[in-house]
Amino acid sequence: MPRFPSFLTSPDLLSPAEEALYRLDHLAFDGTLLAFSAGMFGITYGLLIFPDRAFLGHSRAFFLLLTLRLVFIGMCLVMMLSLRRVRSASAQEAWALAFSLALFITNIAVLNSRPRTYSQNVTIEVIALLTLYATLPDRPVLRVLV
Repeated sequence: MPRFPSFLTSPDLLSPAEEALYRLDHLAFDGTLLAFSAGMFGITYGLLIFPDRAFLGHSRAFFLLLTLRLVFIGMCLVMMLSLRRVRSASAQEAWALAFSLALFITNIAVLNSRPRTYSQNVTIEVIALLTLYATLPDRPVLRVLV
C-alpha cells in the first residue's frame, strides 16, 4: 500500500504534517529533477553565447550579456552541486526560487538586447516557464493535465 494517498483518487488535501512528510519523502527525486533542469538551462545558455556574438558583434552589449550568461551558468553549476546536500524542502524551494529569479533577470537582459521586431525569445520564455512548472514538486499528474 502506498505511503500517501493518490491525488487522483483522494480529492482531500494532506494535513500540514502529512504534506511535510510527503515532501521529505520526495526530496531526493525533486532535487535531482531541479538539478537536471538547471543543467539543461546552463548548457542552453552556454550555447546561446555564439548567436549573441553573431547578433551583437564585439560590442559593449555583447560583453555585458556574456557576463550575465556566465554568472547564470555558474549559478547553475553551484546549484547542481549544492542540491545534493539539501536536506529540507524549504532549502530546495529557496534554490528553486533563486534559479527562477536568475532565469527571469537574465532573460530580461536578453530581451532588452534584441530589437523590438525580434520575437524568437518568446519561445524561449515559454519553454523556460513550462520547464519551471514541470519541476515544481507538487502533484505531477495534475500538472500534466493542465
